[in-house]
Amino acid sequence: MNAIGNPIGSGTGFTVGAAFNPNTKNMALQAERLRKKAANGARFAQTQPVYDPGLFLEALEQTRDCGIPLLPGSCRW
Repeated sequence: MNAIGNPIGSGTGFTVGAAFNPNTKNMALQAERLRKKAANGARFAQTQPVYDPGLFLEALEQTRDCGIPLLPGSCRW
């Protein structure tokens, strides 16, 4: 039911995502933040634009244990 009592049909099909910054010098901190986001229900993470493929590959390695996909933003390489 909606706020005025009318039926709204079936539930929504939202998927919870999270943001991730791969353009950092402190990848360990960003990876820890992503672990917390995954533990709190995020099912995927999308990055800001990726400017350095080496940093993105490091991000993939350090977040592998999160169990969620890491989707790169616009790549500039």
